[in-house]
Amino acid sequence: MGVMIFLFALLAVFFNRSRMVKVLTTVSVVTLFISFGRHLPFLSNLLLNYLPGFNKFRVPAMILILVQFSFAVLAGYGLKTVLEKLKDNDTNFFELTKKVLIGVIILFILFIALSGTFESLGLSKVGETAKYSAAQMHQLKSLRAEKMFNDGIQTGIILILSLGLILLLGKGKIGKYPFLLLIAVIVIIDLLLIDSRFLQEITPQSQIEKHYKKTLADDFLIKDKEIFRVYPLGREFGQNRWAYYHQTIGGYHGAKLKRYQEIIENCLNYEFQNRIPINWNIVNMLNTKYVIYSEKLPLENLEFAFYDRKQKQTIYKNTTFLPRAWFVENVELIPQKKEIWKRMNQQEFNPAQSAIVEKSIEEIYAPVQAEANLIEFDLHKLKFTVSTDTTSFLTVSEIYYPAGWKAYLDGTEKEIYATNYILRGVVIPKGEHVLEMKFESAVYALSLKISLIGLIITVLLIFVGLYFYIRKNYRGEIIYVIKK
Repeated sequence: MGVMIFLFALLAVFFNRSRMVKVLTTVSVVTLFISFGRHLPFLSNLLLNYLPGFNKFRVPAMILILVQFSFAVLAGYGLKTVLEKLKDNDTNFFELTKKVLIGVIILFILFIALSGTFESLGLSKVGETAKYSAAQMHQLKSLRAEKMFNDGIQTGIILILSLGLILLLGKGKIGKYPFLLLIAVIVIIDLLLIDSRFLQEITPQSQIEKHYKKTLADDFLIKDKEIFRVYPLGREFGQNRWAYYHQTIGGYHGAKLKRYQEIIENCLNYEFQNRIPINWNIVNMLNTKYVIYSEKLPLENLEFAFYDRKQKQTIYKNTTFLPRAWFVENVELIPQKKEIWKRMNQQEFNPAQSAIVEKSIEEIYAPVQAEANLIEFDLHKLKFTVSTDTTSFLTVSEIYYPAGWKAYLDGTEKEIYATNYILRGVVIPKGEHVLEMKFESAVYALSLKISLIGLIITVLLIFVGLYFYIRKNYRGEIIYVIKK
């Protein structure tokens, strides 16, 4: 929020007795305590158990956005307080400002004088000394000491300037409007210095492509025009760079889909053969055509496809991978998720022949002749042509997400079943059909409408306000934004 916003917010808290200031102060204090999370277990557990939606926070500290919002408004009240103290000629307030300014200057001088001792402070987290060498720890502490010094200098200068301007205003050395202008300039500079660490400019496409420069492995995979996914093993599994050019079953996201993450944690690395922790039931049903690894993989279902000498990565073709959609011979009803994981970890389970569902489905038969072809693929839309000689069950290798995805068979909506815990399943009647899957989130659509309505109302209120402002000024009833 910047130290100047913080300063003026504190002025409001201590010197303004308005109801709004009390409300915002209370909100700030309460949300500050909530943000402590597990470090304040009594409050955290109470909210987790009884406050609806609280468990949706990725981390409790996210609620600090309310503190930032409150302090921005409080800073406005703080600025108003300073102007009211000037109007009331409150000498005690400006004398106190003078004393605080002197104290800040003394602390600033001491900070600079003692800056050489910063590296002797802890400046390390628990476990870092065991994780890093002595040389690495020295470098980390030096960088942290440097950042601490730079932030201290920036904070000290802005505080001294802010308090100095308030004191000059109180002594009549500077006018109200030059004071407000200088405060606005310093606030902007302060926020730019702070927010530039978090809000970066939109990265040009050329720079993005330079960062995700194609490797020989990428070129090889791109030549394959079929729709498929890749499985980078080892440390490469969590790297997002694979998702820039390819569809991958790995990668990283801060807000993970729970079902998918549970499969990764409980099934994906289950050992099947040769002491290699890979569950081929999961890999195959995820349409994984290629496996990427830096070492040899002695597995019968893998064929050598390509070797990237620069990156030292070998690409293997998975000969048992399944397509994006296929018909199964039978369905298995298993409602409990742990039992589903257990079943999928059995080598005897074959996702090409069986599908695990979590609710009963009647009148499903094994087709003799059936076919499913993907004819259109997009981020928010999939289109298949399907044909079967009986009412049968189609497994679609796309992640189950009922909060938006809908299925349409020849234009008529069909139910999507959770299949193999993370995939989708649809009942297909006898004959030839067109199956479409579209992402149509009702919540997202409603949010857009509410946002649009709010924007329109805001703009209308601005124009209404301008109309009355101009009309009253035209009549001679001069309205000042800030009274003299």
